Amino acid sequence: MAKRNLLIVTANTTAKVGMASYLSSIFHTHLHVEASRACDISQPLLASADCILYTTEAVRDMLHQKEAIPSHIHELVCTRTFNHTYLNKILQIPLGSFVYVVNDFESSTYGVIQLLREFGFSQYHFLPYYPGCGPVNPNVHYAITPGEISMVPPGIPHVINIGIRVPDISTIHAIIMHFCLPGSLADEITHNYINHIVQTLKLSHQQLSQAIDTQNLTQTILDNITNGICLTDRDFKILMSNPTFFQTLGIPLQAGTESGSLKELFQKYGFSFHLAAGETQHFLSLHRDPVRLWVQEVDNLSHSPMLLVHADLCGPEEINPPSLLPPGEGVSDDSFQNLSAVSPAMTRLLRTAKRLSLTDYPLLIQGGSTPERESLARSIHNNSRRKTAPFVIFSPASVNDSNIVSQLSGFFYENTSGERILESGLLAQANHGTLLVQGAEQMSFPMQEFFLRTLQKNCIIPCGGTREIPVNFRPIFSASEDLYEKVKSHAFSKELFFLICISTLEIPPLKERQEDVLSYMDFFQKKLFPHLVSQEDLFTPGLLSFLKQYSWPGNVMEIQNLFQFFSCVYDGAPLELGSLPPYLLRQAVHGKHLLTEQERMILLIIQQNPKAGRASIQKALAEQGTALTEGKIRKILQSLAGQDYIHINRTKGGCEITGLGCMLLR
Repeated sequence: MAKRNLLIVTANTTAKVGMASYLSSIFHTHLHVEASRACDISQPLLASADCILYTTEAVRDMLHQKEAIPSHIHELVCTRTFNHTYLNKILQIPLGSFVYVVNDFESSTYGVIQLLREFGFSQYHFLPYYPGCGPVNPNVHYAITPGEISMVPPGIPHVINIGIRVPDISTIHAIIMHFCLPGSLADEITHNYINHIVQTLKLSHQQLSQAIDTQNLTQTILDNITNGICLTDRDFKILMSNPTFFQTLGIPLQAGTESGSLKELFQKYGFSFHLAAGETQHFLSLHRDPVRLWVQEVDNLSHSPMLLVHADLCGPEEINPPSLLPPGEGVSDDSFQNLSAVSPAMTRLLRTAKRLSLTDYPLLIQGGSTPERESLARSIHNNSRRKTAPFVIFSPASVNDSNIVSQLSGFFYENTSGERILESGLLAQANHGTLLVQGAEQMSFPMQEFFLRTLQKNCIIPCGGTREIPVNFRPIFSASEDLYEKVKSHAFSKELFFLICISTLEIPPLKERQEDVLSYMDFFQKKLFPHLVSQEDLFTPGLLSFLKQYSWPGNVMEIQNLFQFFSCVYDGAPLELGSLPPYLLRQAVHGKHLLTEQERMILLIIQQNPKAGRASIQKALAEQGTALTEGKIRKILQSLAGQDYIHINRTKGGCEITGLGCMLLR
């Protein structure tokens, strides 16, 4: 039985040779393994492959832009790790040494450093080095590189080549599963994989056990203290700390151990910083637990002052007033991933929104489209301490003044047994969660008075009831208009406005953030046209240029609606300007140059005679008394096609007028 083909696609020659050698040693009896750089790939080579293994996602994207991948080919992206055979070489480096880690790109260099730390090589100070990163420190005498020897800066006396990063066990198993190779092969590979790791760990532990000094012992003692401890110098440079310190604050342990300055770390995660010897500070952690910090000054053997910062949990009654922490870079962005934030204006807005999500203040969101305002409000809710409670939307336009109380506060009714039953309103449904008032500019004065009274008292009285019921929800009001302008024209309650605008977010219009337009277009294309790689595959240059320059007065909803329309009319060929709906066609025609008499005549002939060629156009012109050479007609047709007024078919398909061309003739 003929061997099936595994094609490895890489970015450079070093990875090409190394990956082919490594995988051939594993699969040589089962598969034919071939490797190529992405830039060297040809269609015959692709056609012979059964499976492609890309070294990185970037390489996959590079090949997809260059070549069309046949549908029969299975594609895998490699997860890479070290070749464990060479890792024990690193242990030749003296403990505590500064070591350059050398690779071809910045991202891959930091990736190697991260892998080294994950493998337990914490006894060294790793410094990144890649092309263009700056001058070399002459005091660094060691370098580690995953196969990029030529990139090691000159003058480093000790260079350790740990070989290129190779596919990890999960990638090996994915290849085995795809080709239905014997299970015994997977068992053998796993066994060798684990053996290499165990040998490396043994050597590492042996080296470490021979080098325990006073600092190691002190760190061990700190790690076993139940309270959080951080030792700094007078400038708050972190000298030692234990994991409990960062866990108490809610700061990720990795971020804490990698930070050099306690002051910078506090600023990064939004803690107010005014620590000094003898002081105590109370606030909420990032997990919203009450925390007490206190500082004492200590001396080391050289009598230079140091600060010992203690952190432990305390009772909530000690925090008065409560300090609501802004979530600097440490807060997860997951809740905000449904919002495009490419432009500087939107990036600033989302940064502020993340900070506001950790407060309970009323919030006013203005500008943008209704879906954008709702997405922003929902993201703020999902990133808040109320995220496990309901997110309720209320539209003022859906309620008459006569039933405001029953809709929002609920009402009592009698069942068939004569019992009084309370039917909950929207405010009770939003209890402990968030209420979004969508379209606040449409609130009548009675409704404004109702919300003003409810937010001031934090309680409701259901229709037909006499007793106040406490409610606890965060109000978010959204408006498409400037509410303050309505206040000035006496169309909106001044008291309610200043109550709900404690925090205000203004979504800038799309026409002011062109980068976000492209991001949204890319998002909806991937959602509705997942089989197309780029926008150039979906649109002709003329239509793509128009969409990039259009002002999008309907904001994101208009982009979404247009792409849904495109998904209905798309027939496999790139969409032209004429594919636009009529209201946009008129926008596209506006500002176009006026047709010359000859262009108009030819365009009319094509409209009346679909698929007319140059010869039939020349004949029709002659019948109208106009004589043009075939070369002149060809030039006019090319000009009309370049402006998306006509489409010139290949071979003998002739010409067809586009929707834009028809619109222009009107």
